[in-house]
Amino acid sequence: MANSDVIVSVRFPETDIRKLRLLTKVYGKSVGELIRTAVNKHIEELVETDEFKSKAVEMQIRYNETLSEILGARN
Repeated sequence: MANSDVIVSVRFPETDIRKLRLLTKVYGKSVGELIRTAVNKHIEELVETDEFKSKAVEMQIRYNETLSEILGARN
């Protein structure tokens, strides 16, 4: 599956946007780049938690069972 960019709209409090705009001037990066960096870092942190690992395994089992049911019903 090819990786492609998707445009999303996210609401931020005005104070956060002012902070982001100031950071863009300090670091010479766009608001989008700062947000992407922060989101990527947060995702990396979340997937390392025990909670995520536990829930991900549960979801994988549940969805695999459901997909097997659906595919089995088609035969």
